[in-house]
Formats: sequence, C-alpha cells, structure tokens
Amino acid sequence: MLAFHRQLFFCPAAPPRLPSTPSFSLRRRIIAIPTAFTTSSPKHSASEHPEPDSASAAFQDYQLFFASQRAECPVPLPLRLVEGALPADFPRGTYYLVGPGMITDDHGSTVNLFDGHGYLRAFRFLGAGADGDVLYSARYVETEAVTEEREDGGRKWRFVRPGFFSLLKARRWPVPSIMKPKNVANTCVLRWGGRLFCLWEGGHPYELDPESLSTIGPVDFFSAAEEGGYGLKTPEGFSQILFRS
Repeated sequence: MLAFHRQLFFCPAAPPRLPSTPSFSLRRRIIAIPTAFTTSSPKHSASEHPEPDSASAAFQDYQLFFASQRAECPVPLPLRLVEGALPADFPRGTYYLVGPGMITDDHGSTVNLFDGHGYLRAFRFLGAGADGDVLYSARYVETEAVTEEREDGGRKWRFVRPGFFSLLKARRWPVPSIMKPKNVANTCVLRWGGRLFCLWEGGHPYELDPESLSTIGPVDFFSAAEEGGYGLKTPEGFSQILFRS
C-alpha cells in the first residue's frame, strides 16, 4: 500500500524586519506657505514641523496632496524662508502652478482628484536680497462650474455636476448632468504671447490676468482660427466635435 504524506508549510511567527532608515537621504529646501492669511507671523512649536527627511514629513506631504483649499490669497504675501537661501544669481520671474484645489465640498461629497476645481498659484521671485524674496498668491479659476457650485458668497461649496472621472460612478448623478461634465481647468497652465491660460483636456482653456490671477473667461482658439484670427483654417465642425459641452 502506498502512503502519501503532504508537507505543511507554516508562515514564520513574525515578518522579517525592514531597515528602519533608507540607504539614501534627500535634502529638501522648504518654503513655508501660510494657511491662514494674517498680518502677524503665527507661532508654531517644533513638534508641528517634523524633520524634512523624516517619514512623518513624507506622510504629511501625502495627506496635504488630497486636502481641499478653502482659502484664496488674492493679495501677494511674502513667504518665510525656513531653510537655505535663494542663490544670488537666481532668475527673477513668476512660477505658475495649477492643480485640483476643491475635492470635498461642505456637504460631504467627494469627487475624483482629477475633477477638483482648478486652483492657480503664483510664486513671484523678486531676486535675492529683495524685500520678500518670494511673493505667493492663489485663486480659483472662475469657471462656469465654480460659479454653479459656490455657495454663501463663495465661502462654501456644493458639488452639483460630476467631472469627467467621476462619471465612473454615474449612477449617483441624474441623467442630464451626465451629458455635461464640468470643465475644471486644472490640467496645466500656459504663459503664451503675454497671456496666461489654465487648460483642461476636455474643453476650452480659461484666460486669467497674469498679475491679479483674476479670471477673464474661456477662450475658443478654434473658432478664432476659423475666422482667420490666427492664420489657420480648421475643418468645418471640428471645434464643435472636439469641445462640445
């Protein structure tokens, strides 16, 4: 008679220990951006600011990536340099950055990260040694969707239409809203010909004032091209197909 024995494998009592510290270290320079825009400098304890290279700092950065921006900063504020210094030959100019700013409204609704309303920030480098080496300002792109979803004079938000990526859960939204996803102008920012634009890949770009960051309005480059404004000619109906809203 043949007997078959099955060998049993047991997991170790405890998983292997991972190294407590990485084999490399990234040194970062930090510019502090105030979250409460006041005239006096806020006081923080050392425990509120973890070491830049620590795991807690990395986790804090990850959490802030998904945080909604409740406040705007239309008046440029000087940033407080926490560590290091601007090089003496650092170029002067403005660095613009746009991305999703409003992800969770004031009524408990959350949209996909890519559907957050466009939040434009400007970092104005005045040159080393200048009063307030870097000035910071930030405003929302005043799209049609922002106008619809702001409440109480702009202090609160209520999502009423889905974004393109939120349509993956389309059963949560009424049918008419599915036919018109909102243009959030949060994909990228373009400085072109002395003008400033915030773009979204599914609709018209929005033009903003480069200094005040106030929204001028949507721009239809394709219609302008068809009228000869840019020396181009697009096929009839092309802009309506590409930018239908």
